[in-house]
Amino acid sequence: MPVKKKKVSKDSNLLDIKKLDILVDNTIVLQKSVVNLTESNNNLNQKITSLINLFEIASKSIDKIKDVESKEVDDLAKKLKEVVNQNKDLAEGVLALEKYIKAVRGDIKLEKKPTFK
Repeated sequence: MPVKKKKVSKDSNLLDIKKLDILVDNTIVLQKSVVNLTESNNNLNQKITSLINLFEIASKSIDKIKDVESKEVDDLAKKLKEVVNQNKDLAEGVLALEKYIKAVRGDIKLEKKPTFK
């Protein structure tokens, strides 16, 4: 049996060529998108690597901080307590001075010295 050849018109050939052109254009656009995505992925990988390095450096620094002698920490705590006590004394003095000034001006009567706990 002989194979029948299909008649192809010029219009259908033009349509096929246009479709092929569109497919080629779409493929090119897709390839560009894939290249952009790959570049973005590479940039992200570099940034993640930098972040991991930063965390490693930070963990080493924390280990160094842990090595600080407890005596130094105790000394700092004592000094801080002294500063807090001095601030309480200063606050009591300022309040007492305020009450004294008001009493001298006649605004209020002198009362007991305020105390802070």
